[in-house]
Amino acid sequence: MKEILDFLELDRAQMEDAFLKNDFIGRTTSSYFAVIDKTVTDRLQVTEILEETELLSEYQAVLFGESIGEGGSMDVAAVMRHPQMRVYALVVKKSLLEWTGSFHEMLQEFNTYEFLCRVAAETAVYGIPCVEDAAEEFGDDIMREEKASVARTFAYIARLHMVRLQAEGILDKVFSRLIDYMVELDCSQEFSDVMGVMLDSFVEFEKLARNTAPYLIFVGDTTCYSVPKRFAAALSDALADLGQAVITTDGRHGEWQTGEDSNIAIPPILKGVVGWQMKILERDIFRRMACPKYQFWFDNPIYFNDMFNDLPKEYYILSQDVDYADYIKRYYGTKNAIQFPPAGEDAGYAGNQDRPLDVVFIGSYRNQWDVEGFTDEERKFFEYMKCHPDVNFEEGYRQYLEARTNIGVSYDNDQIQNGLESVKNACRAVTSYYRDAVIETLIAAGINVHVYGDTWQNFHSEHEAFLSRHPEVSVEESLEVFGHAKIGLNIMTWHKAGMTERIANIMLSGAVCLSDESSYLREHYTDGKEMLLFRLSELSTLPQKVLGLLREEDLRRQMAEKAYERARKEHTWRKRAMEFLALK
Repeated sequence: MKEILDFLELDRAQMEDAFLKNDFIGRTTSSYFAVIDKTVTDRLQVTEILEETELLSEYQAVLFGESIGEGGSMDVAAVMRHPQMRVYALVVKKSLLEWTGSFHEMLQEFNTYEFLCRVAAETAVYGIPCVEDAAEEFGDDIMREEKASVARTFAYIARLHMVRLQAEGILDKVFSRLIDYMVELDCSQEFSDVMGVMLDSFVEFEKLARNTAPYLIFVGDTTCYSVPKRFAAALSDALADLGQAVITTDGRHGEWQTGEDSNIAIPPILKGVVGWQMKILERDIFRRMACPKYQFWFDNPIYFNDMFNDLPKEYYILSQDVDYADYIKRYYGTKNAIQFPPAGEDAGYAGNQDRPLDVVFIGSYRNQWDVEGFTDEERKFFEYMKCHPDVNFEEGYRQYLEARTNIGVSYDNDQIQNGLESVKNACRAVTSYYRDAVIETLIAAGINVHVYGDTWQNFHSEHEAFLSRHPEVSVEESLEVFGHAKIGLNIMTWHKAGMTERIANIMLSGAVCLSDESSYLREHYTDGKEMLLFRLSELSTLPQKVLGLLREEDLRRQMAEKAYERARKEHTWRKRAMEFLALK
């Protein structure tokens, strides 16, 4: 029982602290959790009863309480017919929360009861009646603000389950019992007022319902080796583990149905919608939704000028590069564009000592820097950026224009944006040029580099004896490759202020990350301590760094261990999900 059930023991006041309970849910790793009123019972009593009855083998939720009637199997109607109940202990299977959500953080009174109603609406709750003389009543003389809070909770419960109760033909009976209880608590007028608002205004009800509503997460397609799809799965799993309700479009979590492509079936109330650089989130159906929309963004926005126009204020652009976020803010006016890097996965290879691969690079070869078909402007900008590889494209283009004109001439945003649009091919080309140059620099120094995918058949060099080509690998297989490498190479796709999932995966695999530097990496890491950094403008220094580390086995292991500890604390999807929930 200890392995599958974790307890949170609270006093009576704490039993209604939704934040305290949700924090516990986010921390526990047990299959079941129990919230118990320690003024009445304790974990030993609850454990003994559960072991004797073996209820958890049949039920996903067990209630210990006073004034719950005969108990036994209870659906939502049975729970709602006993609003006066006192919950002594509530045991719930944690995975159930991906359907129900956690405790309601906008309800100050009776939120344990409200949570129980949601659970009972999803699955049968087994009720165990307790002695009815162990607790005081809620109180006959409650304060006015408490009356309003109590009335708000019960009006919300009634409105949330109204359609179901009406369909079952028992709405009047249940509603009558709620009204009787409001009279008992001298809250009938407050209840009537709030109930009227809940029925008249869907917006007011939606504000409350969104707190425990599901996130709708669009699962990416197979582009980029299915990396966005992997991100979606990792984030949705992490959110569910933190007690959030989740629906994914691939059926991994929740129930998702689609109609015709032009009429996607969207649940009526959502806590948020999450996409991964997806055009679909720009459709009017999503723009009109009142909930926040979160678009994870990885590539340079100069390649996607049609994606950011007139975004509503509820949109968040979560970019792995702070320069990209700033660009979107500056050129499109999207206030909620922020840096929010992807995370990595710990596949359990950190302690692996079997590392026969010296340097591993998992990424495509892009033979895009042949300037044969370039315009004169593209060719000139390509040559300029080859000589200035340590600045981003926006700043590089501004410098390029200023170098061609009189000193003191400035350029407005439209000129910069339109100019970048005209030289996008040059931007892609110089990125490919330096990916080629990094690999060539390493193998020319006699360093063994392992690359993956058929695209590397197009790479040609006088030093190919030091280049080992392997078949393409999936994301999961790439984690194993990193787990058998001494050094994992990351070459930024010109992310001059970014942090990529490849870096996180390398660190979490127990390999040392070798990467061209970015302002993010310089700010957060120390070259030679947690990773090796190099500058594209100083590639001649790269072989010495790598050869030195390959010779110093103890140093390499120390760096890998430090990197792993940092990444485990800062760059897992669980950590990123916690940061995601904190976004305002």
